[in-house]
Amino acid sequence: MKTIRRDKLFRLAQAGKLVAVGSYHYDEMTGQDSSKGIRFPVRIQAGHGDFKEGFYNLLAFDFHSKSGCAYLDDDGKTAHLHVHSNSNYDFRMADGSAFSEPCAAWVEAHKRGIEAGARMMDDQINAMSPAEFASFREVHGLAED
Repeated sequence: MKTIRRDKLFRLAQAGKLVAVGSYHYDEMTGQDSSKGIRFPVRIQAGHGDFKEGFYNLLAFDFHSKSGCAYLDDDGKTAHLHVHSNSNYDFRMADGSAFSEPCAAWVEAHKRGIEAGARMMDDQINAMSPAEFASFREVHGLAED
Protein backbone atom coordinates (compact mmCIF):
# COMPACT_ATOMS: atom_id res chain seq x y z
CA MET A 1 0.00 0.00 0.00
CA LYS A 2 1.10 3.52 -0.78
CA THR A 3 0.16 6.74 0.99
CA ILE A 4 -1.74 9.51 -0.79
CA ARG A 5 -2.06 13.10 0.38
CA ARG A 6 -5.42 13.84 1.97
CA ASP A 7 -5.46 17.32 0.43
CA LYS A 8 -5.26 15.66 -3.00
CA LEU A 9 -8.32 13.56 -2.15
CA PHE A 10 -10.06 16.71 -0.90
CA ARG A 11 -9.40 18.55 -4.18
CA LEU A 12 -10.63 15.55 -6.18
CA ALA A 13 -13.81 15.50 -4.06
CA GLN A 14 -14.33 19.23 -4.59
CA ALA A 15 -13.97 18.71 -8.35
CA GLY A 16 -16.59 15.93 -8.31
CA LYS A 17 -14.11 13.25 -9.39
CA LEU A 18 -14.55 10.83 -6.44
CA VAL A 19 -17.12 8.11 -5.87
CA ALA A 20 -17.65 6.59 -2.41
CA VAL A 21 -17.59 2.78 -2.53
CA GLY A 22 -17.49 1.97 1.20
CA SER A 23 -17.38 3.37 4.70
CA TYR A 24 -17.12 2.37 8.36
CA HIS A 25 -18.30 4.34 11.40
CA TYR A 26 -18.67 3.47 15.05
CA ASP A 27 -19.95 5.45 17.99
CA GLU A 28 -21.31 4.45 21.41
CA MET A 29 -24.80 5.80 20.63
CA THR A 30 -25.58 4.09 17.33
CA GLY A 31 -22.95 1.34 17.21
CA GLN A 32 -21.31 0.19 13.98
CA ASP A 33 -22.38 1.35 10.54
CA SER A 34 -20.59 -0.28 7.63
CA SER A 35 -21.35 0.21 3.94
CA LYS A 36 -19.83 -1.81 1.12
CA GLY A 37 -20.89 -1.85 -2.50
CA ILE A 38 -22.32 1.67 -2.43
CA ARG A 39 -21.55 4.00 -5.32
CA PHE A 40 -22.37 7.64 -4.67
CA PRO A 41 -20.57 10.73 -5.96
CA VAL A 42 -18.68 12.48 -3.15
CA ARG A 43 -19.69 16.02 -2.27
CA ILE A 44 -18.11 18.45 0.22
CA GLN A 45 -20.71 20.04 2.49
CA ALA A 46 -20.58 23.78 3.21
CA GLY A 47 -21.58 22.97 6.82
CA HIS A 48 -23.35 20.36 8.94
CA GLY A 49 -26.83 21.28 7.60
CA ASP A 50 -25.80 21.22 3.93
CA PHE A 51 -26.98 17.71 2.99
CA LYS A 52 -27.93 16.72 -0.56
CA GLU A 53 -29.76 13.50 -1.52
CA GLY A 54 -28.00 11.19 -3.97
CA PHE A 55 -24.51 12.20 -2.84
CA TYR A 56 -22.07 10.99 -0.21
CA ASN A 57 -21.90 14.20 1.82
CA LEU A 58 -18.60 14.80 3.63
CA LEU A 59 -17.17 17.70 5.59
CA ALA A 60 -13.83 19.36 4.87
CA PHE A 61 -12.83 18.23 8.40
CA ASP A 62 -12.93 14.61 7.21
CA PHE A 63 -9.91 15.35 5.01
CA HIS A 64 -8.04 17.65 7.42
CA SER A 65 -8.37 16.04 10.88
CA LYS A 66 -5.10 15.81 12.81
CA SER A 67 -5.38 12.07 13.40
CA GLY A 68 -6.23 11.12 9.82
CA CYS A 69 -4.33 9.41 7.03
CA ALA A 70 -4.96 8.10 3.53
CA TYR A 71 -3.50 5.31 1.45
CA LEU A 72 -4.05 3.46 -1.83
CA ASP A 73 -4.62 -0.21 -2.50
CA ASP A 74 -1.85 -1.99 -4.40
CA ASP A 75 -3.75 -1.61 -7.69
CA GLY A 76 -3.91 2.18 -7.15
CA LYS A 77 -7.66 2.29 -7.85
CA THR A 78 -9.11 2.45 -4.33
CA ALA A 79 -8.18 5.15 -1.82
CA HIS A 80 -8.89 4.69 1.90
CA LEU A 81 -9.40 7.81 4.01
CA HIS A 82 -9.12 7.31 7.77
CA VAL A 83 -10.63 10.33 9.53
CA HIS A 84 -9.96 8.77 12.95
CA SER A 85 -10.07 5.29 14.48
CA ASN A 86 -13.86 5.05 14.27
CA SER A 87 -14.47 6.63 10.88
CA ASN A 88 -13.13 5.82 7.43
CA TYR A 89 -14.16 5.94 3.78
CA ASP A 90 -13.23 4.13 0.57
CA PHE A 91 -13.15 6.04 -2.72
CA ARG A 92 -12.59 5.36 -6.39
CA MET A 93 -12.12 7.78 -9.24
CA ALA A 94 -15.46 8.47 -10.96
CA ASP A 95 -13.96 7.68 -14.38
CA GLY A 96 -12.42 4.38 -13.19
CA SER A 97 -8.81 5.49 -13.63
CA ALA A 98 -6.11 4.82 -11.05
CA PHE A 99 -5.16 7.53 -8.55
CA SER A 100 -1.44 7.17 -9.25
CA GLU A 101 -1.71 7.69 -13.01
CA PRO A 102 -0.69 11.25 -13.82
CA CYS A 103 -2.73 13.01 -16.46
CA ALA A 104 -1.00 12.78 -19.86
CA ALA A 105 -1.34 16.54 -20.33
CA TRP A 106 0.40 17.15 -16.99
CA VAL A 107 3.26 14.82 -17.92
CA GLU A 108 3.73 16.61 -21.24
CA ALA A 109 3.59 20.06 -19.60
CA HIS A 110 6.12 18.92 -16.98
CA LYS A 111 8.53 17.74 -19.71
CA ARG A 112 8.15 21.06 -21.55
CA GLY A 113 8.83 22.94 -18.30
CA ILE A 114 12.03 20.98 -17.66
CA GLU A 115 13.19 21.54 -21.26
CA ALA A 116 12.41 25.28 -21.03
CA GLY A 117 14.28 25.53 -17.71
CA ALA A 118 17.31 23.78 -19.19
CA ARG A 119 17.28 26.13 -22.21
CA MET A 120 17.04 29.17 -19.92
CA MET A 121 19.96 27.91 -17.80
CA ASP A 122 22.01 27.31 -20.97
CA ASP A 123 21.23 30.85 -22.14
CA GLN A 124 22.25 32.32 -18.78
CA ILE A 125 25.50 30.35 -18.68
CA ASN A 126 26.35 31.26 -22.28
CA ALA A 127 25.82 34.95 -21.46
CA MET A 128 28.36 34.86 -18.57
CA SER A 129 31.78 36.38 -18.87
CA PRO A 130 34.73 34.00 -18.25
CA ALA A 131 35.14 35.43 -14.71
CA GLU A 132 31.42 35.01 -13.94
CA PHE A 133 31.53 31.46 -15.30
CA ALA A 134 34.56 30.60 -13.13
CA SER A 135 32.74 31.99 -10.07
CA PHE A 136 29.60 30.00 -11.00
CA ARG A 137 31.60 26.77 -11.24
CA GLU A 138 33.31 27.45 -7.93
CA VAL A 139 30.02 28.21 -6.11
CA HIS A 140 28.35 25.08 -7.50
CA GLY A 141 31.34 22.80 -7.02
CA LEU A 142 31.75 22.04 -10.73
CA ALA A 143 35.08 20.70 -11.94
CA GLU A 144 36.94 22.41 -14.75
CA ASP A 145 36.95 20.76 -18.17
